[in-house]
Amino acid sequence: MDIKKILSQQIKVEQLDQEKIYALLEVSPRENMGDLSLPCFSFAKDLHKSPIEIAQSIVKEIKNNKYVADVQVLNGYVNFYLNKEVFINGILTEVDENLDNYGKNNYGKEKLACIEYSSINVAKNPHVGHLSSTVFGECYARLHQNFGYTVKRLNYLGDYGTQFGKMITAYQKWGDKKEVEKEGVDALQKLYIKANIECDKDEAFLDECRQTFLKLEKGDKEIKALFEWFVKLSIDEAKQIYSKLGIDFDDWRGEAYYAQFNNETIELLKRKGLAHEDKGALIVDLKSYDLGVAIVEQTSGASLYATRDISALLKRYDEYKYDKFVYVTAIQQKQYFKQLFKIGELLGCDFMDKVHHTTYGMISVPEGKISSRKGAVALIKDLFNASIKKAKEVLIDKGTISEDMDKLSQEIGVSALVFDALRTTSSKDSVFDLQSAINFDGETGPYLQYTYARCCSILRNWKNSDANLTEKQCSNLQNSSAIEKQDFNSKNSATEKQCCGSQEVIFTEQQKCGDKKFANIEFKLLGESAWNIVKLIQKFPSVLEGAFNDYEPCYIARFAIDLAGEFNKYYNENRIITEDILLTETRVEFTKIIKTILGKCLYFLVMSAPEKM
Repeated sequence: MDIKKILSQQIKVEQLDQEKIYALLEVSPRENMGDLSLPCFSFAKDLHKSPIEIAQSIVKEIKNNKYVADVQVLNGYVNFYLNKEVFINGILTEVDENLDNYGKNNYGKEKLACIEYSSINVAKNPHVGHLSSTVFGECYARLHQNFGYTVKRLNYLGDYGTQFGKMITAYQKWGDKKEVEKEGVDALQKLYIKANIECDKDEAFLDECRQTFLKLEKGDKEIKALFEWFVKLSIDEAKQIYSKLGIDFDDWRGEAYYAQFNNETIELLKRKGLAHEDKGALIVDLKSYDLGVAIVEQTSGASLYATRDISALLKRYDEYKYDKFVYVTAIQQKQYFKQLFKIGELLGCDFMDKVHHTTYGMISVPEGKISSRKGAVALIKDLFNASIKKAKEVLIDKGTISEDMDKLSQEIGVSALVFDALRTTSSKDSVFDLQSAINFDGETGPYLQYTYARCCSILRNWKNSDANLTEKQCSNLQNSSAIEKQDFNSKNSATEKQCCGSQEVIFTEQQKCGDKKFANIEFKLLGESAWNIVKLIQKFPSVLEGAFNDYEPCYIARFAIDLAGEFNKYYNENRIITEDILLTETRVEFTKIIKTILGKCLYFLVMSAPEKM
């Protein structure tokens, strides 16, 4: 039920565009300005009237409208005070009847979306930059599924280049198989750091590493076997991280796979007249598009990252025939992807309108920006461990008793990190602060999880309550004799009045105890503070749509914080489980709706939803 759409359709003043009215209607910034406001200033030029005159004409049009309790003009604004009874009944009935699918859309039905994200580097520990890519990408994947798409998740491995010559050479010189088997990527990371230090000191060692990589490219069996072992170790360890986030990938092919098509790609670029030699290298000149120059082959004849990306761009569409492809990377790669997409256009790829690039800002820790080459890294696994440890300490301090404290600590600690990454505008850089992230008060992940768990607790208490009579019990009681009712009441802690709300109630199909319908429910049963929650609930589908269209998970994060805040306020002002069965079931069902929508938010934000905290 779209409040703005209903109101905009009611305003039929001559020459006013209803689509423009819909776009301009906004939630009033202050309570004394009603529930929704319509600024009339932008209409003044077209209608040759003052904003106040236009506002007054709208007021005349909207009088005696069942959706509006009152409407007032204030300084060129039309302020609408909505009929809460009508809207609450309409919105909650609509949501309750289709709760599991509320917010879903079939826009992408029978369409395929490929999302490339995370993109870890083989033989290196994933750092916090990969965490951003992973959770942003997974959020987009889940949103696409919500909008009807079939989704393929692609993890484009960084598994190609001279660094692997360094890694393999270092292992051949200083490596120990047992140590690598025991320590995994940590051991490989140490070798890589040592190799980089040696390369900086000794040019001959760097040349040796280059030669090792050339052997790998040519398929040397011994070197290829080492490389494949390193890849397996890296993927296995990465999967341990992904399992904590509930993520799995469909496609793990990286640069090494697409490098086999490089010669074909280079020939195509030449044939199309796009690539030409410049100082021994092969380039694509994009200066006329204000995109500089893209190098696609080095003077040595070796390919570059861009070459492999062009190959992947071409081959993936051949394979998947997708309807949409989304690359998720740090904002620093924005210019690079503009070059890539322009090359695709110039090659005549007729699918480039299906390809998109979305970015996120960089995350740093208090020690400074992330740098992986020399080992000064903020590793995901270290951040996870620190966050989980902190969460456990906070739970113990709060006196929380859990059957599985380790599991709960992991759910809270990991989700706190994820929420901290997604809560701000995607293009902004941020600094991760463990102390503020693991906080059960304020705009944090644990606060959302705690509110969700509170909803679950209310529903459990109601389920286990003596007052929770089944519909069958209530229906049987209604049709029973006076003696049977007396006998029933003597055995149960509820009277007929508690079950039915009143001795005089005449039951309809929608008003039977336990039917959980909101049609014709009096607003006073929910309480005055429910109104702000209902207004948020009706916005949920548009919040998801905005996050989907704009690639902004923060829309969902802000919505979730607002919903949690309003529910906690409601909880503090209203008893939910009471002696009155009709009032209780109405508020319990209201809580179920809030719990379900908040749970959906946690899902889209790649967070766990613990039912007990």
